[in-house]
This record gives sequence, C-alpha cells and structure tokens, in this order.
Amino acid sequence: MKARFFAAVLLTLALPVVAFAQAGSSDPSIQGAVQGVEICPQSICGAATFVGVYSGKVGNKPAFGLWLLAVRHGEYSPPEQILPPPGESVDIIGGTWHMKVFVLDWFWYRKKLFGGAVQPGTLVQQGDPGDDPPPLLYDVNSALILQHGGTGIVRLENTVLNENTFPPTISGLLR
Repeated sequence: MKARFFAAVLLTLALPVVAFAQAGSSDPSIQGAVQGVEICPQSICGAATFVGVYSGKVGNKPAFGLWLLAVRHGEYSPPEQILPPPGESVDIIGGTWHMKVFVLDWFWYRKKLFGGAVQPGTLVQQGDPGDDPPPLLYDVNSALILQHGGTGIVRLENTVLNENTFPPTISGLLR
C-alpha cells in the first residue's frame, strides 16, 4: 500500500516537470538577448543568414558571445514579393544556428559552443493591411533545437526582423 502511494505521489510530482521540459527548456538553460544583422538574403545564399551578439546566462552563469542563424522560409505569392504584406505570414521551413559563448566560471571565462536546427514556425508582418507604407517589421515565431553542447529547446521570444534598415536587423530574447 505504501509503495503504491509513494509511486502515485512521485508520478504526480514528475508530470509537471516533464511537461515543462517539453514546453521549451534546454540543458544547459540558455537565456538572454540576441541582436544581429542579415549578411546574406535567402535569394542569394539559400537561407537568410544573420550574425550577431549574445548576452545572457548559460545555466546560472553570466555569458556573452557571437551567434549565427541561417533560416529558410517559404515565399509569399506573388513570387516578386518574397516576404508577406501586413497581417500575413510565411512559413519558416527550418535552418541551423550556432553560438560561441564565453561563460564566467569563477574568475575566468570558459568557451562553450552550442548549435542545432531551427524548428518550423512562421514569419508574420506586423501592422494592418491598410497601412501605407506598410511597416517592414516581422514577428519571428520559432524555436531553436539544441543539438550540440546540450539538449532541449531554446525558445525565441519577442523576436523581430526589421527590414526598414539596411542591412536588415534581428533582435529578440532566448528562453
């Protein structure tokens, strides 16, 4: 009887942990801000390629570094309009990402490498269909699969692609 009760309590406590782990956590946890610029458009390189800086925490330790993101997305129809108009979206098909970070470990920084695949998602243009001129800001809705240097999912939050500038920029949060 005690064994069944203990198993039921253990299962009840473990289910929320498993659900949280599947919802968007990684080991080690990677949190922080990313900013970058597009160095090559998808029409030339086969993937929209961005490089930038990262500042945040790996585990519970301060970290900073560089990241590279190569994202493939569908094209909006008509074909001469690669990205969607206000309120519309295109699919993020996939891609790859890499990060080289320096993590504070006692009194020195240790180099860590992370990377993996980009999960399918969407690229949605902000604004209303009647906006003239339309804002060239896009919400990036996707997540990064951590396959090198750890395991799990690193979520992109509040991530915006800004096509109003040249070169286009991207900024957001990793959770």
